[in-house]
Amino acid sequence: MYGRPGLYPTPDCPPGRAKCVAWRRAALSQTAPAADIVRTTRQARRDPLKTLIDQIEILSAIADGVTVQDPSGELLFANRAAARIIGFESPDELLSTPVAEVTARFLLFDEHGKPVAISDLPGRRALAGERPDPEVFRFTDADGRNERWSEVSASPVFFDDGSVKCAVNVFRDITELKHAQAETERRAEEERIARRAAEKAQHQLAFLAEASQVLAESL
Repeated sequence: MYGRPGLYPTPDCPPGRAKCVAWRRAALSQTAPAADIVRTTRQARRDPLKTLIDQIEILSAIADGVTVQDPSGELLFANRAAARIIGFESPDELLSTPVAEVTARFLLFDEHGKPVAISDLPGRRALAGERPDPEVFRFTDADGRNERWSEVSASPVFFDDGSVKCAVNVFRDITELKHAQAETERRAEEERIARRAAEKAQHQLAFLAEASQVLAESL
């Protein structure tokens, strides 16, 4: 009608004025609320947990591993870095493997070499409602090979009633850093050993020189 669907004449805008500002204002006042209603309805229909995972998927391309665990401990989400660090070819392969089978592949230790129980991992503590500090872990294959290191942090996400919705884990592969530190410490120890050996040799030479002098004077 009047050349534009959905636009109708107003008292100050008679038919025939296709570019009437009043028509445009009328159109905006009619369509904007509808768009807002549709947008709000769509958002309301989305599962809150699915919304959270959609947001976390933005992190799929970063180098740090990111996983999300449900209250039972099973994985809801893993990015590519998480799959790689844990030893899987893809996030889908990791997500399709029960957590019990995933953890059975590894021997897990703290930074000082003490074995760590699964219940003591930051993610499990976050599922219990805690906010644990980041920790460093060393893990190997079940046969003790392929040593790797990770710095792990975890945070709980709560429902409105205060119960835990899920735990978000972020872990950074620090294997190269740890190996570099170990190499630096090894070289430093070798230098200390060489220095002590040199000092001992100097003392021995000094003793022999003194003993030779005493012997020479006694002849």
